[in-house]
Amino acid sequence: VLPDEGRRYNCPWTNVRRRFDLYKDEVDAKKQDGLFYVFGGYSPLSARIVEYATNGNWLKVKDALDQLPGGVVETTQPVKSRPTVEDGGRRSGSSESKKKLPTSLVVFVGGVTYAEISALRKLGKMKNRNYIIATSHFTNGNKLINALKEPLMTKPRAGGSLRK
Repeated sequence: VLPDEGRRYNCPWTNVRRRFDLYKDEVDAKKQDGLFYVFGGYSPLSARIVEYATNGNWLKVKDALDQLPGGVVETTQPVKSRPTVEDGGRRSGSSESKKKLPTSLVVFVGGVTYAEISALRKLGKMKNRNYIIATSHFTNGNKLINALKEPLMTKPRAGGSLRK
């Protein structure tokens, strides 16, 4: 859709890009500067949304989230306390008694790229958190291009027209 002459077209991507701080001009390869390092100066929107959500900062970017299609669902499951040695639980020296990292389930409907998964792994290391990723499918650049291509026409029919 083209804007009317004389009217400025206001694309929501501009605000979303700014509010989520998706670009960094210079990335220090030695420092491996957070999520920006994974993509050479760009941080995937999906990973930044997850970062804001797990930091409890939804309200800081609510205006930008409202510009994105779809809804927002946030659910918190309380963690039950673990039994102690006095309660008949495991000894404190066992590996199971060590503090477990907080865990978040991230669901991608419509697919996720391997690069987005890399960004979430990096985020997990940075924030000392586990991310479990569920998705309808994995995708990459080739799969995306192939999905956009028209099906090739094959085998001519008896009447001379092509069959898909």
